[in-house]
Amino acid sequence: MEESSITLLWVLLGTALSNPLFGAEENRVVKEEQDVRETSALEQGQAHLAQGIKMRSDSIMQGQETVDGSEGKDAGQVARDVEVAVPTGYVTQLPAVTVTGAPAYPESSGYTTNRADSLTRTDLPLSDIPASIQVVPHEVLRDRAVIQPGQLLENVSGVQTEASYGGNRGMFFNIRGFTTHSSSRDGFQYNGNLATRDVQNIERIEVMKGPSGTLYGGIGSLGGQVNTVSKRPLYYNYGAINLLWGNYQQWRPTFDINRVLGKGFSVRLNGAYENNGTFRDGGGFESYSLAPAISWQGERTSVTLLAEYNRLDQDLFDFGLPNLPNFRHLSRTRYFGLRKGDYPDLPGDSGLNETYVGTAILHHQLSQTWGLRIATQYHRATQDSTQSFPDNYLYTGDNKLHFTHYMNGHEWSRGHAVQAELRGQVHTWSFEHNLLFGTEYRKVVNGFNNTDQTGFVLDLFDPGMRPAHHEPIILGEGYNEGRGDDIGIYAQDLLTLTSAVKLLAGLRLDRFHNEAESSGYTNSANQMTLSWQVGAVWELNPTAALFTRVGRSHSNSANQMTLSWQVGAVWELNPTAALFTRVGRSHSPNITRSIDASVFDAEVGTQKEIGAKFNFFDRRLNATLAAYKLTRRHILTSDPNDPLRNILAGRQSSHGFELDVNGELTQRWKVIASYAYTHAEVKADGFFPVGDKLPDVPRHSGNLWTTYEPGGVLQGLGVGGGIYAASSRQATLPNSHKLGAYVRMDTTAYYDTGNWRAQFNVNNLFDTKYYYGGASGVYNYTLIPNPPRTFLLTLSYRL
Repeated sequence: MEESSITLLWVLLGTALSNPLFGAEENRVVKEEQDVRETSALEQGQAHLAQGIKMRSDSIMQGQETVDGSEGKDAGQVARDVEVAVPTGYVTQLPAVTVTGAPAYPESSGYTTNRADSLTRTDLPLSDIPASIQVVPHEVLRDRAVIQPGQLLENVSGVQTEASYGGNRGMFFNIRGFTTHSSSRDGFQYNGNLATRDVQNIERIEVMKGPSGTLYGGIGSLGGQVNTVSKRPLYYNYGAINLLWGNYQQWRPTFDINRVLGKGFSVRLNGAYENNGTFRDGGGFESYSLAPAISWQGERTSVTLLAEYNRLDQDLFDFGLPNLPNFRHLSRTRYFGLRKGDYPDLPGDSGLNETYVGTAILHHQLSQTWGLRIATQYHRATQDSTQSFPDNYLYTGDNKLHFTHYMNGHEWSRGHAVQAELRGQVHTWSFEHNLLFGTEYRKVVNGFNNTDQTGFVLDLFDPGMRPAHHEPIILGEGYNEGRGDDIGIYAQDLLTLTSAVKLLAGLRLDRFHNEAESSGYTNSANQMTLSWQVGAVWELNPTAALFTRVGRSHSNSANQMTLSWQVGAVWELNPTAALFTRVGRSHSPNITRSIDASVFDAEVGTQKEIGAKFNFFDRRLNATLAAYKLTRRHILTSDPNDPLRNILAGRQSSHGFELDVNGELTQRWKVIASYAYTHAEVKADGFFPVGDKLPDVPRHSGNLWTTYEPGGVLQGLGVGGGIYAASSRQATLPNSHKLGAYVRMDTTAYYDTGNWRAQFNVNNLFDTKYYYGGASGVYNYTLIPNPPRTFLLTLSYRL
């Protein structure tokens, strides 16, 4: 008998998950045979098998996470170390056998990402789309032990974390030089100023650089679009429980449970609790998150329902340090504000945020080439706070700084949206069209009450020194609210001219209705209004009465029609490289929350972009190189002399180039890295000096994160680390002082065996001290110090 040894690739793929209609991402088996090694059972057309032949799959998927984003390596999808006993005997000649397969969500497997369906509204690979798009999969977040929203995009080029609103876990980023606190969740935009999000329920983050108005219309950033994708129900049973401990009295249990109910139904529940003392004196918070989801998959129709509740209860309301020229001499652990008991008749600073989000998504396959998507989302976020805000514009250069104390404030943000989209393929002559037609209605409301307020003075260098008495309390009355309605229709065509050349064209027509209302007394630089009412009731008899009322409140409204557009092209040079270019213009309505009832024209952004996309090692490693020029006009910002009043700035621009790399160098060596050169400045303005650089935008920034699993006798062990660096940048607008350059290093080590995983992270290994600021003139008044050296230990158990 002649013997031969056979190694086969074995991948388990649930048939339900192969349905292209499931979920908002429309799963499918990818065209690329990624991470798959093909073997032939016969050589020269003949083979002989012997008794005891061992067929062993070679850890095909390396324990990578798929749709669930959990910490499991098996999760019902990994086939490894499979032994098959084959009877002794002669085997006749057989045709060559090729075994291929794909994980349940191959484009999110490991660090390699080939699609961003929820962001691009199409199931086409990123290589076919003429835009710079990056995806951060959950495995990167897990390996880095990311638990704060500000850490989500540290591995994406040209993106900087910005100071959130009093540490409220909002989504605040700077993209290509421009700030954004309006992100999208599962393809729906929402205002991130108040709405918080827990990392536990995030499957991945998708980022499109530059204006994206042809798909998303307004209420978004013109620097880029950040879309967080929620975890969806799976079609296999899965469960994981995790417990994280850290210094500064931090502990954080989380869980992720998925169950198949039968008849097409699956449910999933994610939850998290965190208690964190933080490194700030007297600081700390408690947070809760609960995210249930249910889905039903029929033959041609699928329905997914997602919900999420987040609660953040802060002991203080932490703006960090006042953004002053001498900030380097201020303590990075001290809280600059009022604590409970500092003044007996004043409440201490605190914050309570609650966010509710509900999403429903329906997909229906109309034919083999056409599908319908109908989705809706509702969100409501509230914030109750007492806060001490630094009045930097009153600073005279000595050791004293005046603060304004806003008491018992209540802020709210709510909105709902409905989307209907039809997408499919048609052929005209020899050309293929990938078409998208859609319509969307969106309503957003942002408001706050006028709080009681007083003032006090702090010694910046002596925490125990403050006046014995604060200033008289000024009572606040009424509220201020901004409302925006957006009705949009859009169309997009990705035209395949040849197998190597593709053209993209998109249009969106929006009708913005923008309204602002202010009750009570309203003061601004150019107007004063008084809202009032008088009335009377005259009881005619015990069963009847007459009444009359006359009143006035102050509100303004405006309507605006805008046309956003983009055109682009992709030219595939060879199977591993392609060139792309894109030009586009977008509009974003300015929905004000100012103390006056002003309404403003929509912001306008225009971008030109050119770049190249590469893939290596059978598409396991992807790279994008892009150069761009981006210009914004009609920018809503805070008045430098009054942070509660909004104004329109003139024109700002940024240009630069970026490089992003992510994927696997080998099956055991993963990497995600980026570099960005960004030059952002004021081009024309009536308030800020022309030529001033935009704040918190380093000229040079970059990062590298990598992990390696040696295997062999060290099977299950993994080590990794990362470097994050940025050059100096301006701290304020107008420019007055700079934030210094920095280099930070993080490390990790983990061991995965059976159902258990232990992971140890050290962030900021060398205790580098640096700061990041806020948006141009919005939270430009404060600086957030980066946490010192932090130790995190995570234990995970897969059910």
